[in-house]
Amino acid sequence: MRGVAFSCFSLCRAADPLMARCFPKYSIYLQSSSFGTWLNSSDGVHSGHHGRTTSRHLLSRHPPGCLQNHLSTSTVIAQKDQSGAANSYSSGSSEKNGKNLKGPGGETASEVLREVDDRALPHFKEMETIAGTRNNPFPEPGSLIPKNIPQIGEETLPHPIWTAQQLEDVRIAHKKPSGVVDWMAYLSVHMCRFGFDLLSGYTFGTLNEKNWLRRLIYLENIAGVPGMMGAMVRHLKSLRTMKRDYGWIHTLLEEAENERMHLMVVLEMKQPGPLFRFGVTASQGVYVNIFFLLYLVSPRFCHRFVGYLEEEAVKTYTRLLEDIDAGKIPEWNNKPATGIAKRYWKLPDNATIRDMFAAIRADEAHHRLVNHTLSSMQQDQYNPFKAGH
Repeated sequence: MRGVAFSCFSLCRAADPLMARCFPKYSIYLQSSSFGTWLNSSDGVHSGHHGRTTSRHLLSRHPPGCLQNHLSTSTVIAQKDQSGAANSYSSGSSEKNGKNLKGPGGETASEVLREVDDRALPHFKEMETIAGTRNNPFPEPGSLIPKNIPQIGEETLPHPIWTAQQLEDVRIAHKKPSGVVDWMAYLSVHMCRFGFDLLSGYTFGTLNEKNWLRRLIYLENIAGVPGMMGAMVRHLKSLRTMKRDYGWIHTLLEEAENERMHLMVVLEMKQPGPLFRFGVTASQGVYVNIFFLLYLVSPRFCHRFVGYLEEEAVKTYTRLLEDIDAGKIPEWNNKPATGIAKRYWKLPDNATIRDMFAAIRADEAHHRLVNHTLSSMQQDQYNPFKAGH
């Protein structure tokens, strides 16, 4: 057992140059007196002053709480190494000298720990506080659930927050098809829209509050499928091919949740009946499988299809805003926006239903840009859209 431990320790010492090259900014070493004393007493190995043996660990592989607990017996040395070389710093023989030790950049041990603690994920720190004990590694779920459950729209994936000017600057736009794939996507969208408009009464019927809400609930239910399926296919492809994804997955997941939040916003105004829910379930079952297979065959077609679909969505919401402005839906005249909408888009307290639908239209215009852009890119090109943009 002792021989194995010492062999592992020697291997870690030999790997220092490689680790320094992989992590050139900071290399954090823990100089453990307890581990060194154990090696000295067992094998008679002496490395360092006063029988200390240095066990080196990268800070990025240790939770902040573990480092805090280790400070009582260890000295943290911040080593800034821009050249990739494995420099060494001696902390002296006393714990007092170790506490006052500074790295070449002037970083103290407490400053390094504070930086790491700030960078730690909030949920990780919370879990370590609640359940990070050796005696209770699997606490009851009730002890982990927060007392104040966040409301819908408070904790979401990153997404754009629009200004009042941006909401009004949205315009109907169209990208001309170029090539067979683009024309197939364009014609597919218009065939789907023609059939749906005819069956839902959008073309010939009267669009009152009830009909508008029914249409929006159905469309937003369907609109949440492409982003999720695209992200899933790319995720599985990355696992299967053992290659990176080039940043597409997070954008597609953000789009899927954004469309789902549109649904949550509209559902706060109307709850559909059992027959409508059955129709949504059947449509989703068909659409999910078709889109999954299509994305496997041609991601370009799928993103172009969604791009043209979002063009139609902008047209639909533009007509809705025009109907509200013309007073064709008297129930929505100066009606306040829903609570979910105010929390999700950070709308002011005096925001109205019109402001809410204008925010949804801005989201759809953004999806229009994203999907047309992704369709025009190669699958191994890096996604230009950052999180929340």
